Amino acid sequence: MNFLKLRPSEHWVLMNGNVIQSHRQLWTAWLHTMRNAERNTMTARSLDAEFMRVISGTHHVTEAFGRVGIQSDQSIAALLFLPPPTYSLEQENVSTISWPTEGAIPNLPAEFQTFFKSSVSFDIKPSIEGLLQLGIEFNVNEPYDEEFLSIAHVLLADDQSASSR
Repeated sequence: MNFLKLRPSEHWVLMNGNVIQSHRQLWTAWLHTMRNAERNTMTARSLDAEFMRVISGTHHVTEAFGRVGIQSDQSIAALLFLPPPTYSLEQENVSTISWPTEGAIPNLPAEFQTFFKSSVSFDIKPSIEGLLQLGIEFNVNEPYDEEFLSIAHVLLADDQSASSR
């Protein structure tokens, strides 16, 4: 709740850092979220909650917070900025989208400095633990690709038949 009071807008997301599997997973979830916002089809009431719902691959906002929200026993959190699109996602071909660059990301607001004990960046590394926290079921004895599984999971977030996962 302290974070929600400090953040300048709903474009800032604080979530479990362990569930981040790749940059492509993040950008896929961003694209899906922004498209839902543009179409007025968001399930959640805010952009950050919709992003968390989408990246967790579920239709249920409460379940999404359980999967990707910060838990009391966690030591790794990710602070993300969701840049607004600079074009209509409905009219763009995904292959021609130029993703926002670091220059499009604002500096960390000063008020966050008092909230975080440390601001250490971390490398994004796919992990079995992250996949399991996302609720992705797979056989560890079979070949699998963490990035592929996490992106497919994002794309299933609005699939009604998958909403009970």
